[in-house]
Amino acid sequence: MKRAVFVVFSILILCLAGIMLAPSFVDFSVYKEQAVREVETRTGLTLQIDGDIEFTILPAPRFSVSDVSLRAPKGSKREHLAQFARLDVHVALAPLFKGQVSVSSVTLVKPVIALEMLESGQLNVLTEEIQAMLSPKEAKGSFSAVPAISLEKIRIKDGAFSYLDHKNGSDITIQNINMDLSAQSLLGPYQAQGSLFYDGYALNFEFESDAYDAENKILSPKIKLALQPGDLILEYGGVVNLAEEFSVQGQTSLRIENIGQTLSRYGVQNVNGLNTSLETKGLLSADAIKLDYKNFDVQLGQDKASGSVRIDFAPFKYSISLKSADEVNFEAIAKDLIPFKKGSFDLVLSGDAAEMTLKKTTLKLDKHVFNVSGDYKANNKTGRYEIGLNIKSALINYDKIAARLPKASSSKQSVREMISSLALPVDLALDLSADKVIWQKKDISGLGVSVKFSRNAVTLSDLSVKNITGASLKASGAIKNISNASGITAYIDMKSPDIHKVAQWFSINSDEWPKNLKKANVKAKFSGAIDLMDVTANISAMGGEVIARGKVSKALEKPAIDDLVLQIKHRNMSDAVQILTGAALNDQNLNKSLDIYARVNQSGQRYSLKEIKGDLSGISVQGDIELNLGGSVPKLKGNLVFGTVNLASIMTQGGKKGSSSARWSKSPIDTSALHAMNIDLALRAKKIEYGAWPLIKPSLTLDLNNGVLKISDLKAGLFGGDITFSTTVQSVVKQRQPVHFESSMSVQNADLGRLSSALLGTKLLKVSGNGDLKMNLRSAGASPAALVHDLSGQGSITGHDIVLDGIDVERFARALSEDSKTGDTILGLWKGAKQGGTSQFDTLDGDFTIKEGVAHLNKMDLDGTNTAIQTRGAINLPNWTLATKHKIIVKGIDGAPSDVPPFEISFNGSLDNPAQTFGQGLLQDYLNRKIQRKLNKFLSDKLGLPSNDNNPPTGAPQNAPDNANAPKPKNMDIEDAAEDAIRGILEGLLR
Repeated sequence: MKRAVFVVFSILILCLAGIMLAPSFVDFSVYKEQAVREVETRTGLTLQIDGDIEFTILPAPRFSVSDVSLRAPKGSKREHLAQFARLDVHVALAPLFKGQVSVSSVTLVKPVIALEMLESGQLNVLTEEIQAMLSPKEAKGSFSAVPAISLEKIRIKDGAFSYLDHKNGSDITIQNINMDLSAQSLLGPYQAQGSLFYDGYALNFEFESDAYDAENKILSPKIKLALQPGDLILEYGGVVNLAEEFSVQGQTSLRIENIGQTLSRYGVQNVNGLNTSLETKGLLSADAIKLDYKNFDVQLGQDKASGSVRIDFAPFKYSISLKSADEVNFEAIAKDLIPFKKGSFDLVLSGDAAEMTLKKTTLKLDKHVFNVSGDYKANNKTGRYEIGLNIKSALINYDKIAARLPKASSSKQSVREMISSLALPVDLALDLSADKVIWQKKDISGLGVSVKFSRNAVTLSDLSVKNITGASLKASGAIKNISNASGITAYIDMKSPDIHKVAQWFSINSDEWPKNLKKANVKAKFSGAIDLMDVTANISAMGGEVIARGKVSKALEKPAIDDLVLQIKHRNMSDAVQILTGAALNDQNLNKSLDIYARVNQSGQRYSLKEIKGDLSGISVQGDIELNLGGSVPKLKGNLVFGTVNLASIMTQGGKKGSSSARWSKSPIDTSALHAMNIDLALRAKKIEYGAWPLIKPSLTLDLNNGVLKISDLKAGLFGGDITFSTTVQSVVKQRQPVHFESSMSVQNADLGRLSSALLGTKLLKVSGNGDLKMNLRSAGASPAALVHDLSGQGSITGHDIVLDGIDVERFARALSEDSKTGDTILGLWKGAKQGGTSQFDTLDGDFTIKEGVAHLNKMDLDGTNTAIQTRGAINLPNWTLATKHKIIVKGIDGAPSDVPPFEISFNGSLDNPAQTFGQGLLQDYLNRKIQRKLNKFLSDKLGLPSNDNNPPTGAPQNAPDNANAPKPKNMDIEDAAEDAIRGILEGLLR
């Protein structure tokens, strides 16, 4: 093969020479068969002349023959080895007389040469005769015996050449060969130019060479090849050694006018950015065992580089080095291909038939410096090629790189399609590390990635980040089947000192998260297929822990949860509530641990939490709820059952003393929570201790819909009786707008003492007895103060068998009678009344109305066998004051009239200190009645006037004093009587 071209050329020359020399010893018009035998004798090939042979001597020798062919040797698949339609030869006459042949012109029309590589590995043209001619012993003689023939012009028209390899079946055909050739002798010097057509490409060529050195078998050609389309020009100038040790050496250059257009013509698309020229020039040396392209210079547009290439053939190996002279302007030559403006490179590449290695390679691209090493090899076991890449960089600015990448297609890929795109035609193992990465104008420090793509699988053995706004991240995983996105495993471990900063880094709004939520650890495991994945997650933060285990379908598209076990734990429920809501729970009972569990399932936008079980600081809870996120706002629906709930710690404890403005806040009520979701819940509990209101086995329905809250069917045991309660709260989305509420409450057969204490917020007296309370309330306002000022409603209360324990009202009333000593103090009388004893009443009957925050006691009557109390007045909630009068009636015994007339006690002042206002009102009443009794008695005694105080009932004369019928004094001086009266009053007051 190494001399195939030369052999073919030599055979062609010898055949032409034989035909042209034939007239010197054969008369072709008569001895055509002899000429055929002569060619066969010399070459071993069968010559067939089917056309005419013409030969003339004058005016100049001319030889013409048509339809000539050489039959292919045995073993060939094609019939002919060579053939042509016509051959015209014109020979100068004068040189013939000197024994020289000077061919003026040779025209060969439609020559066809068909070479074949036989199964034996030998060209079919190499018959035994030709091999003998080309043997070293015969070669020298052959060339020395070549006649002195000069060829001024040889023209080949519309020729063809084919080459068929029997082993691999390759078949090469070159057509439209047109060439002009001249040679001073058969051994040169030569000049040739022409064109041919192959596989859709036109090749124009120029050939020039000194005379062939037959002694040393050296040819010194200059060759220029121009390929169209593509504007590719290849030039070679040097020597070709055709001896046994075949070799070439010479300057070789290649020029492409527009590399982008050339590559696109050869099937490489989307290279419009390379609209520039490429030129390379260097010394090419090649022989049977190696090829060197040394010290070549390459220029792409205005950018230059230098390097060298060495290829060894036995065994096959190569090495390539390429270094840029200055910064390469990538923006000018490959804007659409490389996402960098400028850069330089120093590349060292080596390899053999099995492996290629990239080492000691530095790429400086804009402000990036990449140190790259790698290898490319074939895996005999898998039958696939493997690429290993190791890339290190101090900085990777992803933002700038991404900004220069081609824009992605507008059509969105599904997650499955994106995963499928990870399948590569080769296996790739990538190790990437960067000290700093800029992503979306945010920094990542200490990035490390180790990933392997293998046939239909990808394995992420390590992904680590030392610092994402203070957080560290580690991840690993694999996809065993890329084509159907299955066999997925992933492990994530993140530690953050401030989870808010991490959320902000990922552009997640954490404003609604607890402000004091800082440190957090997240661990998660995912396994399964993209359509259904098992998830285990553990989130630890602020002394709490969230654990999730279950299945998630379509995790990266529209996640759906299937049988996910969710558990929330915290060591202190009060701390957990404060973290989540900011509210402080000052109750030691709520400082215990929190542990709640549920099974979560999802269908579209609907989430169901089944088998809820938990311990809320000792409060058990269980039930089921559903959450629907499909509407404009979430909707919560379900049933929950609690154990004993103590909510006393979150009750308002009496408020602040002082002005009403300090007690009732004027800040607008935030109603956003009433519009955040819709709720439909049925709630039950074993017991709810809500301040002074112990609800036994309560049950209620809570309905919140579009800002309207309804609590209906609240039923519970209360103070030994039963309570039913319902309320409606209406609000609008717009802030600072009034909130409207209406409520109704009914308490039946409850302990009135405990009920009164709960209503008043304080326990003035120890009361026992049962009663009923009915009350309706309504109000509207934008703040708590406005709601209190607008409060209105009405109610009634009834009771029976009421006992005031620890106070004897009848005894207290008698203490204020005339029998009391004038020196007795009010405090002394009250203490005396409270020293043991009780006040009993058979019934309580009352009703009240509320208007503008003031409760008007229209009637509040206690009626007993011996005593009755009638209360009237008002309680002003906006001002937190009361003004009441209590008429005390002491009844007689056995139907007899009482000796104690009815009297009133007034309460006035702040609700925070009712005892103080009671003392002031009682003192004023006591002094007024004392003066009245003394004055009446004095006037009766001194003036003989009837007394209105303590008169015995009419019709009971037996109780009258002995002097009741005595005659009245006569002729008494009025002034003396008045003076005595005043003196008596003063004496009585001063005792």
